[in-house]
Amino acid sequence: MMRGKDGAGGGLDADFRVWAHLEHPVRIKIEGDRASSVSLHINTHETKDSTGSRSAVGYWFDTWKRTSDGWRIAHRRIKQIYFNTALLKDNPRMIEGVEHPFRVKEEGFGEQA
Repeated sequence: MMRGKDGAGGGLDADFRVWAHLEHPVRIKIEGDRASSVSLHINTHETKDSTGSRSAVGYWFDTWKRTSDGWRIAHRRIKQIYFNTALLKDNPRMIEGVEHPFRVKEEGFGEQA
């Protein structure tokens, strides 16, 4: 989903240049070879042309099954709490001096891995 099928492109990289998905386990319930979990997610995305951003906050409701290769998600449902898009502007005064857009090459950011 992130980088397209088999990493060949066409996933999130079709529309976005960078993104961060922060997943937070909240509750996991295991019953034998099946499990359920609820996880808070906070996701941010920057458009390819760096003119806009998108952010979302919500919950993943997952059911899991144990396989010979380990635990796998069998079903996933999302509940969005907050979703917003915004134009990127120059840095607000409260963070003057911070280079935009939060990637400083000297720190190893801004380069494709």
